[in-house]
Amino acid sequence: MSGTTSYDNEVYVTASYCDDFPSDPISDLTVAVDVMKNYVSDSIPRRTSGRVDHMKVLLIADDQRPPKEIRGASAEWRFAFPRVSLTKTTVSGMIKYLRIPFGLEKVQWRARYKDNWTRLESEDDVVARIFDVISNPKNAGVSEETASTRNLALSLRIKQEIVLPHEEYMETVERKRKEELAQRAYESITALFRMEAAGGERMSPRRRESTLREIAEKGGLDQPMFEQILRESALVSATTQQQQQGGSRRVPAAKLAVKKMEEEIIGPDSKKIMCAVCREEMKIGSMAACMPCSHKFHKTCIDMWLNRSRTCPMCRSKLPVTETSVWSGPRF
Repeated sequence: MSGTTSYDNEVYVTASYCDDFPSDPISDLTVAVDVMKNYVSDSIPRRTSGRVDHMKVLLIADDQRPPKEIRGASAEWRFAFPRVSLTKTTVSGMIKYLRIPFGLEKVQWRARYKDNWTRLESEDDVVARIFDVISNPKNAGVSEETASTRNLALSLRIKQEIVLPHEEYMETVERKRKEELAQRAYESITALFRMEAAGGERMSPRRRESTLREIAEKGGLDQPMFEQILRESALVSATTQQQQQGGSRRVPAAKLAVKKMEEEIIGPDSKKIMCAVCREEMKIGSMAACMPCSHKFHKTCIDMWLNRSRTCPMCRSKLPVTETSVWSGPRF
């Protein structure tokens, strides 16, 4: 689709203190930000606030109950602040740095997961609420003793929910399921090729073919995808052997760098995009990954590519090759 179709949507912002990720050892405040865009079906009953009414969902028969939501685009950042010098301007700068792909007007807000949602009318209102939670931790349920004696960690979740017609939603669910099965099949086949390339036990041709076919059947791969995965896995195997012999200039990207790439599901509201790896148009429901240079590809395609080369297929920009060189965010 061209992206001209308009769908109902709601944006939710939650800022809550937590203990399940480490605070920064230097600054006394760490902010972990999650920005995501998810899809939900218009057949799932929703409260007036826009949230899924889970009690009514339970009344839907199991065989008719769709997944609660589909994860679309997502990105994570981590920031470190000295609380003593924090201002609204700092918080506003952090929000602008995120380059959120949707507006923060008329959003649902809460400072704790047990709180009710409150409607905010503008991005300035959102900034003011975040600043209040940071400068007055007790308003978010943190005791004065804890706030004065410990480095704090704040989780900021910003989520847009887009409501799709149920038929389009279920098509997206099915395509996502097939993409995930194909991804697991690719990882299994690549691991098999890498093991043999690294000097592991070599299978007989008959056993190898039987194993590969079994993996393909479990992954629900059609013949073109199966052949593409075989070609890419063989190239990964050849690259591994050449690297061991010191004769390959191609270097795979660091796994952490690949993992940190933004992922999304191509939705009905997305513009038409051609994957430069397989040279096919990304269909609604396809899982896509976006490299730091902003070029998008099928997730399975770009994962296969980066397994043997760290360069973007379109502009040749490079991902890191070591885990320690993967950038994790700025300090303020």
